[in-house]
Amino acid sequence: MPHLYFIGFALIVIGLSLGVFLISLGTFIALGAWIIDALLTDFSFAFKFKKFFAKKGLVFIVCIFLIHVLGLIFTQDFDYALKDLRIKLPLLALPIIMAGAPNLKQSGREWLIKVFILSLFVSSLISFYVIFTERPADLRVAMLFSSHIRIGLMIALALFLIFHLWKNQGKIWKVLFVLIGSWLIYFLYKAQLTTGLMVFFIAALTLAVKWSISNWERGMSRILILGNLGIAVFVFVYFSALRNSYFEAKDDLKSLEQLSPKGEKYIHNTESTYRENGYRVDIYWAPKEIESGWNKIANKGLNEKDDLGQMIKSTLKRYMTSKGLRKDASGLDSLTNVDIKNILSGKTNYLQDEWNPIQKRFNELAFEWTNYENRGNPSGNSLFMRTEFWKAGWSVFKSNFFFGTGSGDVRNEVLSEYERNGTLLTENYRYRIHNQYLTFAATFGVFGLLLLMAFLFYPVLFEKKTYIYFAFVLIWALSFLTEDTLETQVGATFYAFFSSFFLSARD
Repeated sequence: MPHLYFIGFALIVIGLSLGVFLISLGTFIALGAWIIDALLTDFSFAFKFKKFFAKKGLVFIVCIFLIHVLGLIFTQDFDYALKDLRIKLPLLALPIIMAGAPNLKQSGREWLIKVFILSLFVSSLISFYVIFTERPADLRVAMLFSSHIRIGLMIALALFLIFHLWKNQGKIWKVLFVLIGSWLIYFLYKAQLTTGLMVFFIAALTLAVKWSISNWERGMSRILILGNLGIAVFVFVYFSALRNSYFEAKDDLKSLEQLSPKGEKYIHNTESTYRENGYRVDIYWAPKEIESGWNKIANKGLNEKDDLGQMIKSTLKRYMTSKGLRKDASGLDSLTNVDIKNILSGKTNYLQDEWNPIQKRFNELAFEWTNYENRGNPSGNSLFMRTEFWKAGWSVFKSNFFFGTGSGDVRNEVLSEYERNGTLLTENYRYRIHNQYLTFAATFGVFGLLLLMAFLFYPVLFEKKTYIYFAFVLIWALSFLTEDTLETQVGATFYAFFSSFFLSARD
């Protein structure tokens, strides 16, 4: 019977990064093992539930699910509520199964972790192959089996698990762990999994500081603190340099010339703050010269779309600005055949191919900031769409302060709020709240939020804590700030499985 449990748990951790079907199959196998075990052995249902109730941390995970069941009292949209409960079934099933499973030996627990790490490694290789061969503009589409957010969070956990296991492994596994860990860090960077990178960095920094304070008498703790300070200073200086290169003004708005060399009156929109490499995009624009000149050098008109679906006029404007060119006939004459090819392919900055993934992501976010600052449509902008999600979620919470909307109505309420506040988001980008804490507040009100926070953080405060469990808590707690982590099957399973796995560990 222990082998059947192991197969079920192994399929679950494989499915987290390689397909939700395996998650469902693994859960059914583990549940079947739990039932057969109770029927055919001395480990009765009563005995299993006694073991479950002895672990308060596991009980509180199930309580998170039960709060969602209670939320049906205030619900009108039962179809959505039942769908939501089905997604969150891992919060009910996995703690009970894990508590009632036979005690996995340490080697068995280690093998489950290794299966999780290896599966994630395989998933990352497949995604990298897609990135390398198809070169998609949006790297998120290369994550074939789960969202890029969830993959990033799982990689962050895998890196801590590698560090946790490495010391007690044989030479072959130590070498494998070093290679896989190095690859996963590179993949986080190359695939621009920003959330995963930030969560890993913040969690690692927090754990290092925590360890240093607890072991202050050891010389290594002081070295670690200094190292952390050095890393923090480097990160601050690096991103300050990136910020300055993007936002530092290179145009003198007080002495703008009014006519192009060929005599066309420039259009200067000095209120617009769009920039490329520090140059303002919406000044020195000579539309007639640009239109007649562009039609002579390109096979697509300004009002057609480039290869990324952007208006060529907009791409051209930004690209010429990035080179410090005025958008007139003289500026067009300065463009090379490579530049024209870049513009038609959708590149908005002539330095784009030289940026590393961090620079590329920073410039994307900087443009999103400027777009939002100029009241542009934030649809498709991962960071500033969230400000719209959060505004809608906060309004729904305030309108349903005490008891919330109920389990099934939060989606409709958020959609209605988008209409009320006149959001610029297009309908296909009007998502849910993307902040798990705020989602709890809007769904269950302030009383439900307080209960859920108690259920979430009780184990952290009162259960016996290990380093690796604390790392996992930091990962999901940070992810809750920008994601509805528990609103997908992968996210709910990731939280429920590893919370149960760590909290059910025998002393």
